[in-house]
Amino acid sequence: MIRARVIINADDLALTDMVTEATLETATRGVLSSTTAMVCVPGAEARLCRVADRLAGRIGCHLQLTGGRPLLDPRDIPSLVGLDGRFPDHRSGLGACHPDEVVREWDAQIARLRGWGIEPTHLDSHHHVHCRRELIPAFAEVASRHGLPGRACGTGEARRLRELGVKTPSDLLMLSGVRPLTTALVMGRLRLALRMAGPGSIVELGCHPGYPQDAALAAISGYVDARVEETQLLCSADLREALETEGIEVVGFAALGI
Repeated sequence: MIRARVIINADDLALTDMVTEATLETATRGVLSSTTAMVCVPGAEARLCRVADRLAGRIGCHLQLTGGRPLLDPRDIPSLVGLDGRFPDHRSGLGACHPDEVVREWDAQIARLRGWGIEPTHLDSHHHVHCRRELIPAFAEVASRHGLPGRACGTGEARRLRELGVKTPSDLLMLSGVRPLTTALVMGRLRLALRMAGPGSIVELGCHPGYPQDAALAAISGYVDARVEETQLLCSADLREALETEGIEVVGFAALGI
């Protein structure tokens, strides 16, 4: 008997070769139901072309204002870039982003993904920049224009996005915030989130798969070793069996339209 539904989504598809392969593994061997792809990082197109067919219908756009280079001319989006023409490395490096520049850059990123033959199923953002209070309207504008559901970073953001016409899960639980990373603790947190969300709600479980000794990732991120733990958990029989025992159905973002 299905008692609840959860979306299990992996961020950072195409960030590195090993992150991409780990994401594919969690989708084919594990319980992953969807992922979001980055288009502003070197090598993204080649990585996505390698896995797009096997992840068909499950790839969204991981919108960026951090990490990598923008798609638009930096001179046209000065509030989003540094003197080097790049996005800041981290969310803390963002200044006062001009909403019109954000919308145009995010539109370009979605268009780039489509240009590579991938029709996005949903939207979220790198480092959760879209959940900055002043950027939620820009995110809602982009999501509404493209007819796509999106991530809410908490119950408050979910309410606001829904008020702005965006379909979104009721809450977000990130595996990066669960320690120790065990099936029992993840299930406990997930049960609580689903109970708080109420009957018929959908909660998103966000994750970051990865493999050991990813030198390319270590050069740009401090979140490396923990990704290996996430991959192991997501591919474990224990987690799959626990979800089935609890009557929790793993669904994609398309379920938000039901």
